[in-house]
Amino acid sequence: MKTVVFLLPLIFFAICNGEEETKIVGGEELDDISDYLFVVALVDENDDFACGGTLIDSRHVITAAHCSEGISKVVVGSNDLISDGTDYSVKDFISHPDFTEDPSPANDIAVMILSEDVSEITDFPKRATAELDDYDTSCKALGKGYTGYPEPGKPSKKLKLGYVKPVPHSKCEDEWKEAESDFEVAEKTICTFSNDTAACLGDSGGPLLCNEELTGVVSYGNPCGEGTPDVFTEVYFFNDWIDSVINDN
Repeated sequence: MKTVVFLLPLIFFAICNGEEETKIVGGEELDDISDYLFVVALVDENDDFACGGTLIDSRHVITAAHCSEGISKVVVGSNDLISDGTDYSVKDFISHPDFTEDPSPANDIAVMILSEDVSEITDFPKRATAELDDYDTSCKALGKGYTGYPEPGKPSKKLKLGYVKPVPHSKCEDEWKEAESDFEVAEKTICTFSNDTAACLGDSGGPLLCNEELTGVVSYGNPCGEGTPDVFTEVYFFNDWIDSVINDN
């Protein structure tokens, strides 16, 4: 029996079998998002919530490359899914040139350029400047994706935060191969696991914060706390590319 692997936007894409999308399972709803205003919602051309993203300055958003389809705007400062925030149109969506979904997602990162500067935020997370190798640290995963799968549901209106622990790449790959024998976890990724928290449909593109730095971008999972580590693109390896995009735009 093949394991269904989901990239985590709000219209989820299965790598192995066709299906649907991802959100933070477990974790806690945040009534006060003032410390996390840089976590934004990506909205598609049908005005539906699609993915998460992270503002790294007043004009640029880091998200997952697989979230690129039909994104028209981002919503900043909402804790009611995409209501009651400020809308910013998207000038450009630049996926990493080596992004691929087959045979497994790799280089799943993108920079979105907004049409105007975000005015309500002045405090942005720093990007990690070193490879994560501390597996005792506790990291934060944030998103508004689904709270469970396969039960029917909707994205979380409020931003959710869950605490997760990174796991070594070799352990992550072993666990994924146990679930799907020919599956390989790409390099330049971080895997995390928690008994209480997992990414789910709709969380794609959202941040993993370790030591309060933007360390990872939600890429994919075996949906919603099913026992396989979640996989994040590791931001550190893409800092030079991100800087080149920013400087060129």
